[in-house]
Amino acid sequence: MGESVFDFLKPRRSGGGDGANLLANGSTLTLALYEYETCMFCQRVFSAIDRLKIQVEYRNVHQDGKWSADLRAKTGMSQVPCLAWQRSDGTAGLMHESLDIIAFLEREFRTAA
Repeated sequence: MGESVFDFLKPRRSGGGDGANLLANGSTLTLALYEYETCMFCQRVFSAIDRLKIQVEYRNVHQDGKWSADLRAKTGMSQVPCLAWQRSDGTAGLMHESLDIIAFLEREFRTAA
């Protein structure tokens, strides 16, 4: 029937896989998202991933301690969401802040309507 006001709490897990995405120019962009399901800022990013239909390796920092430790080692923080990205040319980066992550994903994956 209709959507519940609590639907935003449901985990969104389209995408998944190894995070490898083929871009229009033929290069590859691999994505991993450090997250946990009930984080409202992560939910924003999950929605963008769903909408853009992209592949992302999910790294839940609450379910697996290795991801929490990895995030702290790489960034010095435990803040989620954090997007790790790597291009096929070897350039890579880490990005916090849900709105910045969404803007990055939209730039990389927006298709002409």
